[in-house]
Amino acid sequence: MRQVVLLIGPNAGCDDVRAALHGLPFAVGMHCPSFAELPPPARLGDFDVAVCIAPTRQADALPDQALDTLSRVPTVFVVPEASTGEVWGHTPELMRHGYGLLTEPVRQADLLWEIEVAKEKWRTSENLRDRSALNRVTLRAIRDAVLTIDKNEAVLFMNQAAEDMTGVPLQEALGQHFGDVASLFAVGEATRAHLVDLAQLREPAIDSGDGSFVLRRADGGERHVRASLSPIEVQPGPGASAAASPAATSGFVLVLRDVTEERRLQNQVILMDRLASVGTLAAGIAHEINNPLACVVSNVEFAAERAAAAEQLTTDARVRGVLADLKAALADAAFGAERAAKVVQNMRALAGTGGGTVDVIDVSAAVASAVRLTAHELPAGAEVATELAPGLCAEGDQGSLIQVLVNLLVNASHAVAARGAQARVSVAVREAEEQVLVTVTDNGTGMAPEIAARIFDPFFTTKPPGKGTGLGLAIAHTLITRMHGRVEVHSTLDVGTTFSLWRRLSATCSRTDTRSPER
Repeated sequence: MRQVVLLIGPNAGCDDVRAALHGLPFAVGMHCPSFAELPPPARLGDFDVAVCIAPTRQADALPDQALDTLSRVPTVFVVPEASTGEVWGHTPELMRHGYGLLTEPVRQADLLWEIEVAKEKWRTSENLRDRSALNRVTLRAIRDAVLTIDKNEAVLFMNQAAEDMTGVPLQEALGQHFGDVASLFAVGEATRAHLVDLAQLREPAIDSGDGSFVLRRADGGERHVRASLSPIEVQPGPGASAAASPAATSGFVLVLRDVTEERRLQNQVILMDRLASVGTLAAGIAHEINNPLACVVSNVEFAAERAAAAEQLTTDARVRGVLADLKAALADAAFGAERAAKVVQNMRALAGTGGGTVDVIDVSAAVASAVRLTAHELPAGAEVATELAPGLCAEGDQGSLIQVLVNLLVNASHAVAARGAQARVSVAVREAEEQVLVTVTDNGTGMAPEIAARIFDPFFTTKPPGKGTGLGLAIAHTLITRMHGRVEVHSTLDVGTTFSLWRRLSATCSRTDTRSPER
């Protein structure tokens, strides 16, 4: 198969090349008398090889742009024999770019040899470039921060994750001593010293284990990081004895893994386990309270009956007055005991898992229970207005529904805290579109659209550390979804928020107490 040649240089200088190509399977596809007439880079793919008459006068020196263009095709430079040592300062560049180099006069065998050499160099160079590009893309795609450090601890490379994690751009860190770079993003001398010590170690794959340290970016953000270090070893050449020529360490690869989210999730799991333990304990306490409370209620009722009987047996005004006061006190005690019993009942319903059993729930009764459980969360002087519709029922687990409502009411109470006596929270239950609709509305701080869009994400919270887990609304969303319902939110900043729970209406309902709670 004939190969196409790009010939570059003046006609007089190209005569020897044309003569040498005669009889070889090469055809001159284009002749460019000067570098200014080189074809655009996109067209160089049409040529198998370029043969260039190298300029021997400084005025005709190879422009850098021409060298860059010719790097896209295997190229052989032809220079006068007297100028091989120095072609006006360009011989080193020619050799560095991996081109072939041939002296005049041009002999056919030499030209053919240099063309093959140039093609092999070019293929090798292309492979290296492709591999280098692949490595760069791979390293930039890795989410861990990767830094390459030479044996003198100078930074040779940082991937994109390293730049993002540390806030130090590659160009600023390139060639700098790692200790100086570490001081740009490490918190305190102890952390910087830890990183520098790590970079100076000479053991493979050294990992800081479970112990992480903190990095602070230039913008003040802090990240928890674990580090590991691996040496870059240069293996001895072929035929060399491993004992006589052991692998030499030319540098190190330092990998920094951001474990901030991992630590946060671990803390959240611990918190969830703690909350589960508290819930189990609360259910047990409610059960233990219920038995003596039943005894109290029974005895109060008995005492009230005996007081009423004694009142009928005497006509003494003073005794009847005392008995009247006693009956009033016993009535108050009975009312308080009933409220305590109701709280215990609500706590047991909230702590219950439902065991996967689907029951028919009186939604208004569940709302009333949730309101009673959260009444203490409201700021002084505030109130919860309820609009309940007895008889509207849905299928599901009562404890789960109460849990969802408690979460929404607690959030509403926190949102209106700054309103003081002007705080308002309202809960309504009604039928809409053949479904049971429960709305929880407050006149609190409201939310911006970008916040409202994320409130159901697990662990997302706008509360300060220690004040919220970011799990309540995520769990509420999960529970409602499992009960074949949906939850929506509409919020306006500085105006208020409304949560809407939609549940499929059930045809049957066991009537329970749906009286509005005391305000």
